[in-house]
Amino acid sequence: MRTFILTAFILISCSGSEREPVDSALARGMAWILQQDAAPDAGTLHACLEIARLLSAPELHAWVVRGAGKRSADPFTNLVTGNPVSWQNDQGARGHARMHQHLLASLSAGRDGEAARALESFLAEELHGYMLTHQLYAVHWARERGWRPGAVVNARIGVLLKSLDREAEAVPTFSDLRAEQLQLLAAFGRSLNSADVESVLRAQTEAGSFMDATEWELAYDGEGVAMRSHPMHTTAQALLLLARVKASCGG
Repeated sequence: MRTFILTAFILISCSGSEREPVDSALARGMAWILQQDAAPDAGTLHACLEIARLLSAPELHAWVVRGAGKRSADPFTNLVTGNPVSWQNDQGARGHARMHQHLLASLSAGRDGEAARALESFLAEELHGYMLTHQLYAVHWARERGWRPGAVVNARIGVLLKSLDREAEAVPTFSDLRAEQLQLLAAFGRSLNSADVESVLRAQTEAGSFMDATEWELAYDGEGVAMRSHPMHTTAQALLLLARVKASCGG
């Protein structure tokens, strides 16, 4: 099991030369992002927005705003713009369409009771891998937009985080999925040790990006699609973890 919480990592890594590798990785990674034309999806754009906010990085923030303008037709771009989302319950949705409906419900759960119930139904499912991280993304996004779950749902979120912790610890090698897992654990204030952060730092390329060429399957509700992680997605997840560490060190 992990032996340090995030603040414990910070106590041993927030001074002098111990902090420099995180600062350097963030600078190189953000420079690489700023050279890219656009994010591959709204979730990656939102991760970049979080990085920009945590680090007070105006150039990255402006890059995100420009990217949101290019994706105005995507309802998930409202993660960045903060605009309200009109959510409709399509009871006939199946497979990935049903997954997207649940995720979109997270953007309306704070003001729409039916959307909140759809989100809670999604959180009740026993999922793994990327689908487990998507459950916790949905929680994170909903909370950003004012959703305040009750005690029962909060207890379920705690169960999901324990599952995420176990899955992250089971496969300690760097990957796109592990970067997602670690940054979400940090976002929810869960345990994180120095080896976790060091494994991310070692994975950065000379160009500043993070890459995972492994093919994987995004499977939900009987529908599976073969996927490869976009370098921008992997880079944004890794940098968001490092930005959370730096911000917790006091910026």
